Amino acid sequence: MKPKYAFAFLLLAVFCYSPLHAQTLDELEALWNSHKYQQVLPLLASYWNTQPNGKNWRVGFMIGSCECQTDGLQEYGVAMLEEVLAHLKLPDEARPQAQDYLKDCRQRSASNAAYVSLGLQPVLTQNLPATVVGMTKGGFIPLDRTSLATSTISVTPVPEAELLKRLYPLSETDKALAGALQRLSANASGAVVGHFALVAPFGGSSYSRTTGDCLQKYEPPLEKQFGMAPPTHVVTVYLAIDAHELGDLSRKLHGLQLSLGTVAYSVYSDMSIVGLGGPEGCGSLGHELVHLLIRGNFGNAPAWLEEGLASEVAVTSPRTNTFEFRGSWRDDMLAQEWKLRPTVQELLQMNWTSYTASKPEDLHRVAAVHAMAAVFVRYLASQNQLIPVYFSMRDHSFNEKLTERRTDQEILEKQVGKSLQAIDAAFVQWFGAAMGRNFDAPTSPVRK
Repeated sequence: MKPKYAFAFLLLAVFCYSPLHAQTLDELEALWNSHKYQQVLPLLASYWNTQPNGKNWRVGFMIGSCECQTDGLQEYGVAMLEEVLAHLKLPDEARPQAQDYLKDCRQRSASNAAYVSLGLQPVLTQNLPATVVGMTKGGFIPLDRTSLATSTISVTPVPEAELLKRLYPLSETDKALAGALQRLSANASGAVVGHFALVAPFGGSSYSRTTGDCLQKYEPPLEKQFGMAPPTHVVTVYLAIDAHELGDLSRKLHGLQLSLGTVAYSVYSDMSIVGLGGPEGCGSLGHELVHLLIRGNFGNAPAWLEEGLASEVAVTSPRTNTFEFRGSWRDDMLAQEWKLRPTVQELLQMNWTSYTASKPEDLHRVAAVHAMAAVFVRYLASQNQLIPVYFSMRDHSFNEKLTERRTDQEILEKQVGKSLQAIDAAFVQWFGAAMGRNFDAPTSPVRK
Protein backbone atom coordinates (compact mmCIF):
# COMPACT_ATOMS: atom_id res chain seq x y z
CA MET A 1 0.00 0.00 0.00
CA LYS A 2 1.24 3.48 -0.86
CA PRO A 3 -0.64 5.91 1.35
CA LYS A 4 -1.31 9.39 -0.02
CA TYR A 5 -3.25 12.31 1.33
CA ALA A 6 -3.69 16.04 0.90
CA PHE A 7 -1.20 17.85 3.12
CA ALA A 8 -2.57 21.35 2.56
CA PHE A 9 -3.93 21.90 6.06
CA LEU A 10 -0.63 20.76 7.56
CA LEU A 11 1.31 23.14 5.34
CA LEU A 12 -1.02 25.88 6.54
CA ALA A 13 -0.10 24.92 10.09
CA VAL A 14 3.55 25.50 9.23
CA PHE A 15 2.85 29.12 8.35
CA CYS A 16 0.58 29.64 11.35
CA TYR A 17 3.02 28.03 13.74
CA SER A 18 6.55 28.92 12.72
CA PRO A 19 9.26 26.25 13.04
CA LEU A 20 11.35 28.98 14.65
CA HIS A 21 9.26 28.37 17.76
CA ALA A 22 10.14 24.69 17.96
CA GLN A 23 13.48 23.73 16.44
CA THR A 24 14.97 21.35 18.98
CA LEU A 25 13.84 17.79 19.56
CA ASP A 26 13.03 18.65 23.18
CA GLU A 27 10.72 21.46 22.04
CA LEU A 28 9.03 19.16 19.54
CA GLU A 29 8.54 16.55 22.25
CA ALA A 30 7.01 19.22 24.50
CA LEU A 31 4.45 20.07 21.80
CA TRP A 32 3.78 16.38 21.25
CA ASN A 33 3.30 15.78 24.97
CA SER A 34 0.84 18.70 24.99
CA HIS A 35 -1.25 16.85 22.38
CA LYS A 36 -0.76 19.61 19.76
CA TYR A 37 -0.62 16.99 17.06
CA GLN A 38 -1.62 19.07 14.04
CA GLN A 39 0.84 21.81 15.00
CA VAL A 40 3.80 19.58 15.63
CA LEU A 41 3.32 17.11 12.75
CA PRO A 42 4.74 19.30 9.94
CA LEU A 43 7.58 20.40 12.22
CA LEU A 44 8.43 16.76 12.91
CA ALA A 45 8.32 16.01 9.19
CA SER A 46 10.78 18.85 8.57
CA TYR A 47 13.04 17.58 11.35
CA TRP A 48 12.95 14.06 9.85
CA ASN A 49 13.91 15.36 6.41
CA THR A 50 16.53 17.99 7.24
CA GLN A 51 18.26 17.38 10.57
CA PRO A 52 21.35 15.20 11.07
CA ASN A 53 20.14 12.03 12.77
CA GLY A 54 16.60 13.31 12.18
CA LYS A 55 15.50 9.85 11.10
CA ASN A 56 15.45 8.29 14.53
CA TRP A 57 12.90 6.21 16.42
CA ARG A 58 11.71 9.07 18.63
CA VAL A 59 10.89 11.34 15.72
CA GLY A 60 9.33 8.50 13.74
CA PHE A 61 7.22 7.42 16.70
CA MET A 62 5.95 10.97 17.28
CA ILE A 63 5.09 11.37 13.59
CA GLY A 64 3.23 8.07 13.51
CA SER A 65 1.37 8.70 16.76
CA CYS A 66 0.38 12.22 15.63
CA GLU A 67 -1.14 10.78 12.48
CA CYS A 68 -2.85 8.03 14.45
CA GLN A 69 -4.38 10.68 16.74
CA THR A 70 -5.70 12.76 13.81
CA ASP A 71 -8.95 11.81 12.14
CA GLY A 72 -8.37 10.70 8.56
CA LEU A 73 -4.61 10.23 8.84
CA GLN A 74 -4.52 6.87 10.60
CA GLU A 75 -3.34 4.89 7.58
CA TYR A 76 -0.27 7.11 7.33
CA GLY A 77 0.38 6.63 11.02
CA VAL A 78 0.29 2.90 10.33
CA ALA A 79 2.94 3.32 7.62
CA MET A 80 5.28 5.32 9.86
CA LEU A 81 4.87 3.05 12.89
CA GLU A 82 5.61 0.06 10.66
CA GLU A 83 8.80 1.88 9.63
CA VAL A 84 9.72 2.49 13.27
CA LEU A 85 9.21 -1.16 14.21
CA ALA A 86 10.93 -2.52 11.11
CA HIS A 87 13.92 -0.26 10.53
CA LEU A 88 14.65 2.11 13.38
CA LYS A 89 16.65 1.00 16.41
CA LEU A 90 13.69 0.95 18.76
CA PRO A 91 14.71 -0.05 22.29
CA ASP A 92 13.23 -3.26 23.62
CA GLU A 93 11.47 -1.36 26.40
CA ALA A 94 9.57 0.79 23.89
CA ARG A 95 8.68 -1.92 21.37
CA PRO A 96 5.54 -3.31 23.11
CA GLN A 97 3.93 0.11 23.35
CA ALA A 98 4.76 0.97 19.76
CA GLN A 99 3.11 -2.31 18.77
CA ASP A 100 0.03 -1.33 20.80
CA TYR A 101 -0.16 2.02 19.02
CA LEU A 102 0.18 0.29 15.67
CA LYS A 103 -2.56 -2.23 16.47
CA ASP A 104 -4.95 0.52 17.58
CA CYS A 105 -4.11 2.66 14.57
CA ARG A 106 -4.74 -0.21 12.14
CA GLN A 107 -8.14 -0.88 13.67
CA ARG A 108 -9.23 2.72 13.47
CA SER A 109 -7.86 3.13 9.97
CA ALA A 110 -9.84 0.10 8.79
CA SER A 111 -13.06 1.36 10.40
CA ASN A 112 -12.59 5.06 9.56
CA ALA A 113 -13.18 5.75 13.23
CA ALA A 114 -13.47 9.30 14.41
CA TYR A 115 -10.75 10.82 16.59
CA VAL A 116 -10.47 9.18 20.00
CA SER A 117 -7.48 9.45 22.31
CA LEU A 118 -5.38 6.31 22.34
CA GLY A 119 -5.27 6.48 26.12
CA LEU A 120 -1.71 5.15 26.35
CA GLN A 121 1.08 6.56 28.46
CA PRO A 122 3.51 8.32 26.07
CA VAL A 123 6.50 6.08 25.44
CA LEU A 124 8.92 9.00 25.31
CA THR A 125 8.33 9.86 28.96
CA GLN A 126 9.68 6.55 30.18
CA ASN A 127 13.25 7.89 30.41
CA LEU A 128 14.66 4.94 28.51
CA PRO A 129 18.40 4.34 28.93
CA ALA A 130 20.34 6.11 26.19
CA THR A 131 22.79 3.25 26.00
CA VAL A 132 20.01 0.91 24.96
CA VAL A 133 18.56 3.42 22.52
CA GLY A 134 21.87 4.31 20.95
CA MET A 135 23.76 1.04 21.03
CA THR A 136 24.38 -0.80 17.80
CA LYS A 137 24.73 -4.48 18.51
CA GLY A 138 27.28 -4.96 15.77
CA GLY A 139 30.42 -6.86 15.04
CA PHE A 140 28.86 -10.27 15.62
CA ILE A 141 30.94 -13.36 14.95
CA PRO A 142 30.26 -16.87 16.22
CA LEU A 143 32.55 -17.45 19.18
CA ASP A 144 33.50 -20.69 20.82
CA ARG A 145 31.09 -21.45 23.66
CA THR A 146 33.92 -21.32 26.18
CA SER A 147 34.57 -17.68 25.25
CA LEU A 148 30.96 -16.50 25.56
CA ALA A 149 30.12 -13.96 28.22
CA THR A 150 28.42 -15.89 31.01
CA SER A 151 28.52 -13.24 33.72
CA THR A 152 25.26 -12.50 35.51
CA ILE A 153 26.60 -9.32 37.11
CA SER A 154 23.83 -6.76 37.49
CA VAL A 155 24.64 -3.61 35.53
CA THR A 156 22.93 -0.21 35.34
CA PRO A 157 22.94 1.67 32.01
CA VAL A 158 24.67 5.03 32.14
CA PRO A 159 22.17 7.93 31.94
CA GLU A 160 22.06 9.84 28.65
CA ALA A 161 22.93 13.09 30.41
CA GLU A 162 26.22 11.55 31.51
CA LEU A 163 26.96 10.22 28.04
CA LEU A 164 26.35 13.60 26.43
CA LYS A 165 29.06 15.07 28.66
CA ARG A 166 31.50 12.81 26.83
CA LEU A 167 30.82 14.50 23.49
CA TYR A 168 33.52 16.86 22.24
CA PRO A 169 33.68 18.99 19.09
CA LEU A 170 36.44 18.13 16.66
CA SER A 171 38.43 21.14 17.89
CA GLU A 172 38.77 19.49 21.31
CA THR A 173 40.29 16.11 20.48
CA ASP A 174 42.85 16.48 23.29
CA LYS A 175 40.06 16.93 25.85
CA ALA A 176 38.25 13.89 24.45
CA LEU A 177 41.42 11.82 24.83
CA ALA A 178 42.02 13.03 28.39
CA GLY A 179 38.44 12.21 29.37
CA ALA A 180 38.67 8.73 27.88
CA LEU A 181 41.93 8.00 29.69
CA GLN A 182 40.35 8.98 33.01
CA ARG A 183 37.66 6.33 32.48
CA LEU A 184 40.21 3.54 32.15
CA SER A 185 42.94 2.22 34.41
CA ALA A 186 45.98 4.22 35.45
CA ASN A 187 48.11 2.24 32.98
CA ALA A 188 46.00 3.21 29.95
CA SER A 189 47.47 5.23 27.10
CA GLY A 190 46.12 6.66 23.89
CA ALA A 191 46.51 8.89 20.87
CA VAL A 192 44.58 11.27 18.64
CA VAL A 193 44.34 10.41 14.94
CA GLY A 194 42.12 12.60 12.77
CA HIS A 195 38.55 12.46 14.10
CA PHE A 196 39.39 9.69 16.56
CA ALA A 197 40.64 9.60 20.15
CA LEU A 198 41.81 6.04 20.80
CA VAL A 199 42.67 4.56 24.19
CA ALA A 200 43.77 1.14 25.39
CA PRO A 201 44.76 -0.35 28.74
CA PHE A 202 47.79 -1.94 27.04
CA GLY A 203 50.33 -1.44 24.26
CA GLY A 204 51.36 2.15 24.78
CA SER A 205 50.37 5.18 22.71
CA SER A 206 51.92 3.77 19.52
CA TYR A 207 49.41 0.91 19.57
CA SER A 208 46.48 3.35 19.68
CA ARG A 209 48.06 5.58 17.05
CA THR A 210 48.63 2.85 14.48
CA THR A 211 45.15 1.47 15.11
CA GLY A 212 43.81 4.97 14.44
CA ASP A 213 45.73 5.07 11.17
CA CYS A 214 44.01 1.84 10.21
CA LEU A 215 40.53 3.06 11.16
CA GLN A 216 40.92 6.43 9.48
CA LYS A 217 41.19 4.74 6.07
CA TYR A 218 37.49 3.80 6.19
CA GLU A 219 36.22 7.38 6.16
CA PRO A 220 36.95 8.45 2.53
CA PRO A 221 35.23 5.49 0.80
CA LEU A 222 32.25 5.68 3.17
CA GLU A 223 31.77 9.31 2.20
CA LYS A 224 32.56 8.88 -1.50
CA GLN A 225 30.49 5.76 -2.17
CA PHE A 226 27.70 6.01 0.39
CA GLY A 227 27.44 9.70 1.28
CA MET A 228 28.32 9.17 4.95
CA ALA A 229 29.76 12.49 6.05
CA PRO A 230 32.63 12.54 8.57
CA PRO A 231 31.57 12.84 12.22
CA THR A 232 30.84 16.25 13.72
CA HIS A 233 32.15 15.16 17.13
CA VAL A 234 35.22 13.24 18.20
CA VAL A 235 34.76 9.48 17.96
CA THR A 236 36.23 7.90 21.08
CA VAL A 237 37.53 4.37 20.53
CA TYR A 238 38.18 2.03 23.46
CA LEU A 239 40.33 -0.95 22.48
CA ALA A 240 40.00 -4.36 24.12
CA ILE A 241 42.44 -7.25 23.81
CA ASP A 242 39.94 -10.12 24.28
CA ALA A 243 36.26 -10.88 24.87
CA HIS A 244 36.66 -10.86 28.66
CA GLU A 245 38.16 -7.37 28.65
CA LEU A 246 35.49 -6.22 26.20
CA GLY A 247 32.82 -7.30 28.68
CA ASP A 248 34.57 -5.45 31.49
CA LEU A 249 34.78 -2.29 29.38
CA SER A 250 31.12 -2.46 28.35
CA ARG A 251 30.00 -2.67 31.98
CA LYS A 252 32.36 0.04 33.15
CA LEU A 253 31.83 2.53 30.32
CA HIS A 254 28.16 2.10 29.49
CA GLY A 255 26.60 -0.26 32.01
CA LEU A 256 25.94 -2.89 29.37
CA GLN A 257 25.83 -6.67 29.45
CA LEU A 258 26.70 -7.57 25.86
CA SER A 259 24.76 -9.99 23.70
CA LEU A 260 26.39 -13.34 22.99
CA GLY A 261 28.99 -13.21 20.24
CA THR A 262 29.47 -9.43 20.24
CA VAL A 263 33.05 -8.37 19.46
CA ALA A 264 32.39 -4.63 19.13
CA TYR A 265 29.60 -2.16 19.73
CA SER A 266 28.97 1.54 19.29
CA VAL A 267 26.96 4.12 21.22
CA TYR A 268 25.69 7.13 19.31
CA SER A 269 24.92 9.22 22.41
CA ASP A 270 28.63 9.64 23.23
CA MET A 271 30.01 8.79 19.76
CA SER A 272 32.04 5.88 21.03
CA ILE A 273 33.24 2.55 19.71
CA VAL A 274 34.29 -0.25 22.06
CA GLY A 275 35.74 -3.41 20.62
CA LEU A 276 38.46 -5.80 19.63
CA GLY A 277 40.92 -4.43 17.11
CA GLY A 278 44.48 -3.31 16.57
CA PRO A 279 47.01 -2.08 14.02
CA GLU A 280 46.96 -5.35 12.10
CA GLY A 281 43.20 -5.63 11.91
CA CYS A 282 40.61 -2.95 12.67
CA GLY A 283 37.73 -4.37 10.63
CA SER A 284 35.39 -4.74 13.62
CA LEU A 285 36.02 -1.07 14.45
CA GLY A 286 35.33 -0.12 10.82
CA HIS A 287 32.10 -2.09 11.10
CA GLU A 288 31.02 0.08 14.03
CA LEU A 289 32.08 3.26 12.25
CA VAL A 290 29.51 2.44 9.57
CA HIS A 291 26.82 2.20 12.26
CA LEU A 292 27.79 5.61 13.69
CA LEU A 293 28.12 7.50 10.41
CA ILE A 294 25.03 6.10 8.70
CA ARG A 295 22.89 7.74 11.39
CA GLY A 296 23.67 11.16 9.93
CA ASN A 297 21.27 10.88 6.99
CA PHE A 298 19.98 7.30 6.87
CA GLY A 299 18.88 6.53 10.40
CA ASN A 300 16.06 4.34 9.09
CA ALA A 301 18.34 2.11 7.03
CA PRO A 302 16.87 -1.41 6.87
CA ALA A 303 18.63 -3.78 9.25
CA TRP A 304 19.74 -6.10 6.42
CA LEU A 305 21.29 -3.23 4.45
CA GLU A 306 23.05 -1.48 7.33
CA GLU A 307 24.30 -4.64 9.02
CA GLY A 308 25.18 -6.32 5.74
CA LEU A 309 27.14 -3.30 4.54
CA ALA A 310 28.92 -2.90 7.89
CA SER A 311 29.81 -6.59 7.86
CA GLU A 312 31.24 -6.45 4.34
CA VAL A 313 33.17 -3.28 5.16
CA ALA A 314 34.71 -5.16 8.10
CA VAL A 315 36.25 -7.83 5.88
CA THR A 316 37.47 -5.70 2.98
CA SER A 317 40.47 -3.46 2.51
CA PRO A 318 39.39 0.16 1.98
CA ARG A 319 40.85 1.88 -1.07
CA THR A 320 41.26 5.63 -1.49
CA ASN A 321 37.64 6.22 -2.49
CA THR A 322 36.07 2.77 -2.79
CA PHE A 323 35.53 -0.57 -1.15
CA GLU A 324 36.30 -3.64 -3.21
CA PHE A 325 34.21 -6.38 -1.70
CA ARG A 326 35.47 -9.93 -1.89
CA GLY A 327 34.75 -13.35 -0.47
CA SER A 328 35.48 -13.96 3.19
CA TRP A 329 34.76 -16.22 6.14
CA ARG A 330 31.18 -14.97 5.97
CA ASP A 331 30.72 -16.98 2.76
CA ASP A 332 31.94 -20.08 4.56
CA MET A 333 29.57 -19.34 7.43
CA LEU A 334 26.61 -18.97 5.06
CA ALA A 335 27.46 -22.27 3.38
CA GLN A 336 27.83 -23.97 6.77
CA GLU A 337 24.48 -22.65 8.04
CA TRP A 338 22.67 -22.89 4.69
CA LYS A 339 19.64 -24.71 6.13
CA LEU A 340 19.07 -21.74 8.46
CA ARG A 341 19.57 -19.14 5.74
CA PRO A 342 16.73 -16.61 5.39
CA THR A 343 15.55 -16.09 1.81
CA VAL A 344 15.75 -12.59 0.38
CA GLN A 345 12.07 -12.13 1.16
CA GLU A 346 12.60 -13.25 4.77
CA LEU A 347 15.70 -11.09 5.10
CA LEU A 348 13.77 -7.96 4.10
CA GLN A 349 11.10 -8.73 6.72
CA MET A 350 13.55 -8.99 9.63
CA ASN A 351 14.10 -6.15 12.10
CA TRP A 352 17.06 -5.56 14.41
CA THR A 353 15.91 -8.12 16.98
CA SER A 354 16.82 -10.88 14.50
CA TYR A 355 20.50 -9.94 14.65
CA THR A 356 21.21 -10.71 18.30
CA ALA A 357 21.46 -13.92 20.28
CA SER A 358 20.04 -14.01 23.79
CA LYS A 359 21.03 -17.62 24.48
CA PRO A 360 23.68 -20.00 23.10
CA GLU A 361 21.18 -22.02 21.06
CA ASP A 362 20.39 -18.87 19.04
CA LEU A 363 23.96 -18.53 17.80
CA HIS A 364 23.65 -20.65 14.66
CA ARG A 365 20.46 -18.89 13.54
CA VAL A 366 21.93 -15.44 14.17
CA ALA A 367 25.15 -16.41 12.40
CA ALA A 368 23.09 -17.42 9.34
CA VAL A 369 21.20 -14.10 9.37
CA HIS A 370 24.39 -12.05 9.64
CA ALA A 371 26.10 -14.06 6.92
CA MET A 372 23.12 -13.80 4.55
CA ALA A 373 22.88 -10.02 5.02
CA ALA A 374 26.59 -9.58 4.32
CA VAL A 375 26.82 -11.89 1.33
CA PHE A 376 23.61 -10.50 -0.20
CA VAL A 377 25.12 -7.00 -0.01
CA ARG A 378 28.20 -8.31 -1.82
CA TYR A 379 25.94 -9.97 -4.40
CA LEU A 380 24.24 -6.64 -5.09
CA ALA A 381 27.65 -5.01 -5.43
CA SER A 382 28.71 -7.69 -7.92
CA GLN A 383 25.62 -6.84 -10.00
CA ASN A 384 26.37 -3.08 -9.81
CA GLN A 385 23.14 -2.67 -7.84
CA LEU A 386 24.35 -1.95 -4.30
CA ILE A 387 24.85 1.81 -4.69
CA PRO A 388 21.54 2.39 -6.57
CA VAL A 389 19.61 0.25 -4.06
CA TYR A 390 21.28 2.00 -1.12
CA PHE A 391 20.39 5.49 -2.30
CA SER A 392 16.91 4.48 -3.46
CA MET A 393 16.15 3.17 0.02
CA ARG A 394 17.74 6.17 1.68
CA ASP A 395 16.04 8.83 -0.42
CA HIS A 396 12.79 7.29 -1.63
CA SER A 397 11.32 5.11 1.13
CA PHE A 398 9.22 8.18 2.02
CA ASN A 399 8.44 11.23 -0.06
CA GLU A 400 9.33 14.68 1.25
CA LYS A 401 5.99 15.21 3.01
CA LEU A 402 5.96 11.66 4.40
CA THR A 403 2.67 11.07 2.64
CA GLU A 404 3.84 8.05 0.66
CA ARG A 405 5.88 5.06 1.77
CA ARG A 406 7.55 2.48 -0.45
CA THR A 407 8.51 -0.84 1.07
CA ASP A 408 11.93 -2.46 0.81
CA GLN A 409 10.37 -5.07 -1.45
CA GLU A 410 8.97 -2.45 -3.83
CA ILE A 411 12.25 -0.56 -4.02
CA LEU A 412 14.40 -3.66 -4.49
CA GLU A 413 12.15 -5.25 -7.10
CA LYS A 414 11.90 -2.02 -9.10
CA GLN A 415 15.64 -1.33 -8.98
CA VAL A 416 16.73 -4.87 -9.87
CA GLY A 417 13.85 -5.50 -12.27
CA LYS A 418 12.95 -8.89 -10.78
CA SER A 419 10.58 -10.32 -8.19
CA LEU A 420 11.99 -11.23 -4.78
CA GLN A 421 11.68 -14.92 -5.68
CA ALA A 422 13.68 -14.35 -8.88
CA ILE A 423 16.27 -12.29 -7.02
CA ASP A 424 16.67 -15.06 -4.45
CA ALA A 425 17.03 -17.70 -7.17
CA ALA A 426 19.68 -15.60 -8.92
CA PHE A 427 21.49 -15.14 -5.60
CA VAL A 428 21.49 -18.88 -4.93
CA GLN A 429 22.95 -19.55 -8.37
CA TRP A 430 25.59 -16.81 -7.97
CA PHE A 431 26.61 -18.03 -4.52
CA GLY A 432 26.83 -21.62 -5.68
CA ALA A 433 29.13 -20.61 -8.55
CA ALA A 434 31.28 -18.56 -6.16
CA MET A 435 31.60 -21.49 -3.74
CA GLY A 436 32.00 -24.14 -6.44
CA ARG A 437 29.02 -26.21 -5.36
CA ASN A 438 25.25 -26.38 -5.78
CA PHE A 439 22.84 -25.07 -3.17
CA ASP A 440 19.18 -25.92 -3.08
CA ALA A 441 16.73 -23.05 -3.30
CA PRO A 442 14.26 -23.04 -0.37
CA THR A 443 10.81 -24.48 -0.82
CA SER A 444 9.45 -23.81 2.67
CA PRO A 445 7.11 -20.89 3.40
CA VAL A 446 8.45 -17.68 4.84
CA ARG A 447 9.57 -18.13 8.46
CA LYS A 448 8.49 -15.49 10.92
